[in-house]
Amino acid sequence: MHESMKRLYEVVRERDQLEKHLQAAVARAMNQSQQTVKNWEKRGISKEGALLAQTIWGCDANELRAQPVAVYSKSRQNNVTEVREASPDFPPLWPFDDVTRPQWLALDSDERADVERFALRLIKSKQPAPAKNKSAAA
Repeated sequence: MHESMKRLYEVVRERDQLEKHLQAAVARAMNQSQQTVKNWEKRGISKEGALLAQTIWGCDANELRAQPVAVYSKSRQNNVTEVREASPDFPPLWPFDDVTRPQWLALDSDERADVERFALRLIKSKQPAPAKNKSAAA
């Protein structure tokens, strides 16, 4: 079985408390045929399937499809860059040091959008102002 489907079935078992007939349960929940889910078991879940699973079960679509990757992080205490294995608690390229993925997902979409807008305003405020044209001032 493909690793991406092992990960999806693990999420489904945990969230829906299912042990039997996972293929049929996943197909039903995702409005897909059992043949499609069977194909995913052989080839890996599609991008669209992973995004749908993310919507239904709250798992990360990138984590479903990804192979384990090295993640570079900077330690706050000693300012040293270290390599760590990606994990549910430390996904690749996670932008927050003190906010976990489950905490982020507990926010509704409007709250997450507010956080992103705030971050963008902060980033823009840190950018240098454009240089003034001297000939326009004369």
